[in-house]
Amino acid sequence: TTPALLPQLALMVVGLTGGAVAVEALYAIPGLGGTALAAALAQDLPVLQACVLLLLLLGLAAGLAARLGSRVLL
Repeated sequence: TTPALLPQLALMVVGLTGGAVAVEALYAIPGLGGTALAAALAQDLPVLQACVLLLLLLGLAAGLAARLGSRVLL
């Protein structure tokens, strides 16, 4: 059923965000993943922490949206 699939969708969003780092680095597309990778290579810890925090908040928002969506659909 659809409500059971929503938490899996949230995990997929997190996985796609992680995959975006590789795509941004490969094709030289500016984005959060490329910024995080450049900060890690330059050992710029404040920028790296901010990028990780933003990615974490994105994952939390996706999880929250999935939980709310499953409650609405039930």
